[in-house]
Amino acid sequence: MAEIPIVIVIVQRGGPSTGLPTKVEQGELLPTIFGAPGDDPKIVLAAATIEECYQFVITARELAEQFRGPVILLTDANLATGVAPFPRPELSVESMAADIDPSPWPVGVPPYDWDPDTGLSPRPVPGQPGGEYVLTGLAHTKFGKVAYDPHANQIGCEMRSRKLAALRHTLRPPVIRGDDEGDLLIVGWGSTLGAIDEAVERARGEGHSVSSVHLRFLSPLEPGLTEIFSRFRQVLSVEINYSDPVESPPLIRKETRRLSQLARLLRTRTLVDVDSWSNVHGQPLRPGQIYAEIVKRCEALRGVAR
Repeated sequence: MAEIPIVIVIVQRGGPSTGLPTKVEQGELLPTIFGAPGDDPKIVLAAATIEECYQFVITARELAEQFRGPVILLTDANLATGVAPFPRPELSVESMAADIDPSPWPVGVPPYDWDPDTGLSPRPVPGQPGGEYVLTGLAHTKFGKVAYDPHANQIGCEMRSRKLAALRHTLRPPVIRGDDEGDLLIVGWGSTLGAIDEAVERARGEGHSVSSVHLRFLSPLEPGLTEIFSRFRQVLSVEINYSDPVESPPLIRKETRRLSQLARLLRTRTLVDVDSWSNVHGQPLRPGQIYAEIVKRCEALRGVAR
């Protein structure tokens, strides 16, 4: 509500509660995006490698400053406790925060001067001459004044939401690993990247029609997913959070079966019947586990008439 830039890093581990405090899970995707009182659009990134943990912090800081709001970076225990070599980064001016502009704030420009198309606004910084304003967590006008009238709250919510639309407009569709169309598409996020890639490569080497995409932007989601999904007979998310297995007891049916978190998010955003395969063993997913599921599903699809 106050539109203050902030970067929050969440290292996911087994839950709920204290759960498996030293073990891995990807159980906080939906709480991160939706867990708030009232409407709270925010930018959510997920690093897939240890190198990306470094790079994405820089990206998150830039986005937080540009969009005046929270940016959450999701990692997990695999990445937090893992070790991997990567080339030493070359420090540059672009990777550092820009110097604060100490020049006087323009006279008459409100502190929340929302652009109606993008929802973006310049940010007064502490100490800037003429940039003093009331900062509040309550609904407010573009001048920072607390307001309870319907119009002010509606406009504020619209402008904060419009920021995500503006960011999404700058994103590119995810890279497809494998063929652009086929029987099965695996969708992953976070530290499962290596295991998914190895499993898909092995299955493809044996002639199975399977490809994969790995998402880094989860709010807003990367564009083009609906069109990509339409080119595959089945879309399957692979994650480390809970979902009811397909072979469930009689009480769990197709309409009541709980799906994993990314699958639910993708269904909502794309209206595609995304299925899921996951576990909460507290261990990193192994390529062999994913490979076995890929083979089972590809053979089932091959047995169904096209």
